[in-house]
Amino acid sequence: MTSSNSSPRCRQCNVEMQHGFVADRGHGPTTMLQRWSVGDPAGTWFSGEVARRQVTDGLKVLTFRCPKCGYLESYAPLPEETPQSNPSR
Repeated sequence: MTSSNSSPRCRQCNVEMQHGFVADRGHGPTTMLQRWSVGDPAGTWFSGEVARRQVTDGLKVLTFRCPKCGYLESYAPLPEETPQSNPSR
């Protein structure tokens, strides 16, 4: 990914991409950001397809969208590399 102060450029159109996110519906009214976890899912009959520890230990996924063609590109940076929310991006 490019530096935290700039957005990547679309691989299809070479246009600067918009910073955004993909919401992940949880149980009931809960909505969270997607998270990336290493390894295979280790679900149980109680937790479903993925164990809770895998979700809480996972990295938040940042997603960028090309305003011209709609191409999406996602990254799972380490927490200290995650840029703060910036609505102007």
